[in-house]
Amino acid sequence: MSKSKYFMFGFLLLLVSAVWAQEPVKVVVTHSILADFAQNVGGDLVDLTILVGRDGDAHEYEPTPQDSVAIADAELIFENGLGFETWLGDLYTASGSSASRVVVTEGIVPRAIEGEEHAEDHAEEYEHGEFDPHVWHNPQLVMTIVDNIAAALSRVDPK
Repeated sequence: MSKSKYFMFGFLLLLVSAVWAQEPVKVVVTHSILADFAQNVGGDLVDLTILVGRDGDAHEYEPTPQDSVAIADAELIFENGLGFETWLGDLYTASGSSASRVVVTEGIVPRAIEGEEHAEDHAEEYEHGEFDPHVWHNPQLVMTIVDNIAAALSRVDPK
């Protein structure tokens, strides 16, 4: 084989490798429970950043400059919705991000709650509105969340 054929073979091999070695999708999730779902669905195909970690409380979360940078760099942001992340809109705007925001509870009919019932669930008062945003307690609703995550990832990276 001549040198030019070796060069051409090497070039084609490099080109094919570049296509196969696609970078993971940069995903930001608002809390650790969504992180578990996103990691299980996306595996190695997602580069995950968690805003409110396992020891954090989404009700008391204070955004950091690093969180703003992560959102600005993300392709997708998975959020619970249902009034759970009241701070996310301002953080998203401040970051200048163009990431797609995915409300993973889309299509879920949440359980209505009464004010006193909700106050008993939390040591302090949190305003979620009239629906319980803690939908991950119901395995049937989790299936919808996981489907929404899978659909969003597929739109960004069909593989």
